[in-house]
Amino acid sequence: NLFALHIQDTDGKKDRHWLPGQGIINWAQFMKDLVSIDYQGVLTLEISGSPEFAERNVDHILPKAMESIKNVLKLRESIGRRRS
Repeated sequence: NLFALHIQDTDGKKDRHWLPGQGIINWAQFMKDLVSIDYQGVLTLEISGSPEFAERNVDHILPKAMESIKNVLKLRESIGRRRS
C-alpha cells in the first residue's frame, strides 16, 4: 500500500524540487490520479534547488510553501467533490 508521497514540481531537466505550480507537473491530473486510487496517506512537500529559495530563511520560504500546499489540497478537494 502507498502511504506517503514526497511532492514537488520540476523542470524535468535536473534534480530540482520546486513548489507545486513552479514547474511542468500537471497537478490537476496528479490529484485526479490520487483521488482515483483513494489515496489517504501523507503528502510531504520537498523543495530545494530553486534560485528563489537559495540562502533564504524559513520566514521567506514558509509562507510560499504553505500557500502552495494549500492550493494542491484545494485542488484535491474539488476533484473529490466532483467524483462524489
